[in-house]
Amino acid sequence: MSSENCVERKHFVLVHGACHGAWCWYKLKPGLECAGHKVTVLDLSACGINLKKIEDVDTFLEYTEPLLQLLGTIPHNEKVVLVGHSHGGINIALAMEKFPEKIAVGIFLTAFAPDIQHHPSYVLDKFQEITPSADWLDTKFTPTGNKTLMLFGPKFLSNKLYQLSSVEDLELVKTLARPTSLFTEDLSQQKNFSKEGYGSVPRVFIVCTEDHAIPLDYQLWMIQNAGFNDVLEIKGADHMAMISKPQEVSDSLHQIATKRNPISQYNERTPLSAWMETKFEPSGNKTSMLFGPEILSNKLYQRSPVEDLELDKSLDLAIPLEYQHWMIQNAAFNDVLGINGADHMAMNSKPRELFDSLQKIATKYA
Repeated sequence: MSSENCVERKHFVLVHGACHGAWCWYKLKPGLECAGHKVTVLDLSACGINLKKIEDVDTFLEYTEPLLQLLGTIPHNEKVVLVGHSHGGINIALAMEKFPEKIAVGIFLTAFAPDIQHHPSYVLDKFQEITPSADWLDTKFTPTGNKTLMLFGPKFLSNKLYQLSSVEDLELVKTLARPTSLFTEDLSQQKNFSKEGYGSVPRVFIVCTEDHAIPLDYQLWMIQNAGFNDVLEIKGADHMAMISKPQEVSDSLHQIATKRNPISQYNERTPLSAWMETKFEPSGNKTSMLFGPEILSNKLYQRSPVEDLELDKSLDLAIPLEYQHWMIQNAAFNDVLGINGADHMAMNSKPRELFDSLQKIATKYA
């Protein structure tokens, strides 16, 4: 246990999806930097302010070139946290294939996630198979040479990508979106990603529950198909989660990169003195703990009679109200109930109220 907030500085590389650019991370980048991390955002070829035209980009490898060039400059003793959004999932998969030793973890933010059993375009092909042409609304597709160009239209942007984002952000993408290609034709001709390359890098998928572009069912199918090490979920996030839920995405990325769950974050925020005479004893891969009499009476049972420790909870001092509220916001719960006058041991201090609350929840959800 430590009272010091010692956060290890990570280097995040954020990769945008189709028709977008580095600009789409503008809400997320400052939050990660404020947490002490280094953040690099880049434009893929013919995206954002990159000077190339998509008509002049012939292959997916050329399209991914800015990312590969960046990774080529990373020292061999350093690793980055690679984050791909939407179609950017294929870009980071290619980067993981070529530079597995330079990537600590690949994070797929509601992104297309290839496997190692099929060619790289497989998840794009399957997605196009199950998506009715009408669902693309006013998206424009233009066959050009060995690829098909695409540009999202205003209706597709507002109904499929930005439906939970602000009007201002919708106007921003209408101004900045550029034609691109999914490069399915080229990707279908490429070799499968390998177990030794792409398959050797830890992968985490972040599910966005209100994504209308890559529906929840397809996200879950990709997770099962590709076999992820871990899965996180952001409730109430549309496809552009970094814009509609920037704080939640930032918290998720920080948690993945630092391997800090809410318990370890709570420990960081809690001064050592607050644990009083609680005993901690390292044992193998865990630390055993035992509350002492002082913390029991002052933090857990602070309003209870001595003889039976019956609590009359008016304030939870073991997990303070402020931290309870933070966890609710961080984990995005479906519903929240409160029990007035209950301390940490609510089952003892307010058994009737807790019973009523559990019954109410069970009636609603069971």
